[in-house]
Amino acid sequence: MEKGKVQTEKVQKEKIKKEKAQKGKMENGISWLIQTGLSLYLILLGVILPFYYGDSYENLGSLKTVFYLRAGGVLAAAAVLAVFLQAVKMKKHFLARNFESEKIGREQKIWYLLLFVCGVSVFLSFCFSQYQEQALFGASGWCMGLVTQLLMLTAAWLYAAFWKPEEEILWIILAGAGASSALVCLEKLTALLKPGFALFPGQGSAGESFVGMVGNTNWFCGYLSVFFPLAVGTALLFWKKWTEGRDKKSAGKTVFAAVLAFIMAAAGFLQPSSGWYLVFITTAAGVLFQVLTHKGRAGKRGKWILGFSITGIFLFSMQVITGYSIFSDNFGNGRGGIWKMAADCFLAEDWKHKLFGCGPDAFLSWIYGQHGEEKLLQEQYQQIFLANAHQELLNLLLTVGLLGCVLFVVLSVYTLVKKADLFLPLGLAAFVYLIYHMVSFQQVLSTPFYFIVLGFMWNKGFESSEILLKK
Repeated sequence: MEKGKVQTEKVQKEKIKKEKAQKGKMENGISWLIQTGLSLYLILLGVILPFYYGDSYENLGSLKTVFYLRAGGVLAAAAVLAVFLQAVKMKKHFLARNFESEKIGREQKIWYLLLFVCGVSVFLSFCFSQYQEQALFGASGWCMGLVTQLLMLTAAWLYAAFWKPEEEILWIILAGAGASSALVCLEKLTALLKPGFALFPGQGSAGESFVGMVGNTNWFCGYLSVFFPLAVGTALLFWKKWTEGRDKKSAGKTVFAAVLAFIMAAAGFLQPSSGWYLVFITTAAGVLFQVLTHKGRAGKRGKWILGFSITGIFLFSMQVITGYSIFSDNFGNGRGGIWKMAADCFLAEDWKHKLFGCGPDAFLSWIYGQHGEEKLLQEQYQQIFLANAHQELLNLLLTVGLLGCVLFVVLSVYTLVKKADLFLPLGLAAFVYLIYHMVSFQQVLSTPFYFIVLGFMWNKGFESSEILLKK
């Protein structure tokens, strides 16, 4: 009797052991699928999207937004798997009464909460919008509506919580940015030798406002606002390791990252948009900030002085670049007038619009539907429609309201402050993006990468991986 009981218990233990092993294999399999999907998504956005051509150069921007949405299917699949994996783990921990197995720091929990609340605010803006048809996917050619906003927030969460950093993937993405910039250099240098020559069919009709395979020059500058500081920061990081003798391989990596940064800078100076100078100056200011604050060289007073100095550099550089006061209607190729008109229209709206906005990327429908009589619209924006406010924070204020705009700022500042140790290169890329987009707009070649960078900064793997070493 006793012997039979012992054998039964042994069989039951073996059965439980096998079940645990099978569940472990299932969890590992799901984790592998998530990792593969997120790595593929990075390649789709970082390598293929900048070169995606479609069938019409004139509609390059619209075609890229369509590709971005299709690539979002990979991210959505990874998100579904991630939610399922979390549910499985939570069930296992609940049954084992192990409620503290997943240790997440208080600061990271706050960041996840901010991401979630940002998503809720965007969804509420969509729900209260009178222009839901446009707010769902966004204005044609821009695609910054509800779907894209939720995709970007989801990407930040997934790359913070589930992706294990792969150095090869990160180098491939940087190389992709270098290659797309090299194509711009080739195009511009060829045009100098042979005026009127076009690398791509239909490029001539698009005019000088389009460069390479990226498209609009403003889009290209936005693209560089993430990848140029990323390349510069990576080069400086490996140069530090190289000079300290900690890694012999760092020499080659330093040179490679520096070459990529040089190619991007060359492309920036060759293309016609003056926005590049702001990217370049802000990157230099960010590097100076890192040098002066490294290892406590600048106290609290010094950091405040440096912060105000960087703001002054921004205002002065814009004054020099444009030749107009930042408060002038002609500032920034007419941006001053757009900002003034948009702000006046916002102030004229009721409290609900001020709080929730007109809907994600529904600026075009709102401004022409509610304020179409504005002098600026009547005189300058009838043949070419004004799709956004050409200033990210102001546009967020108008589209997702005070709630969404404030949450975006809090999310960004909280990350930069709490993850200051990762300023090179991730924080530098986020910093330059935010400064440049004070005179620009969200689009699929810059903003999705910004949210991915935010996710990277909260990914524990980046605290120790070779490419983004803390010390």
